[in-house]
Amino acid sequence: MEATTAATAHVERLVRGAMLGRQIGRTRVQAVDVDLHDDGTGEPAVFIEITLPEPTQPTWPAEDTQEVRRRVRELVTGELPGLMFYTQFRVGAPTPA
Repeated sequence: MEATTAATAHVERLVRGAMLGRQIGRTRVQAVDVDLHDDGTGEPAVFIEITLPEPTQPTWPAEDTQEVRRRVRELVTGELPGLMFYTQFRVGAPTPA
């Protein structure tokens, strides 16, 4: 599956619908932003940015972030197999629209 504007829009609807506001362990997903741009090899890829709250510890619980990544991976690969995508985390308040 090629990373295109249509694929990006589909991923955004899919991941937002399934993850936004969800409590994963001790961490709540505050925002989901999806963008299409070139990866480190110059190929188009979908970048999924998950905003999480400030952690109450020095970092987020590893099991929580691993679970978020797993859920995103299952969602995206189940709907759009072969799509090149990356999941990254952002701390703090969601970026204003």
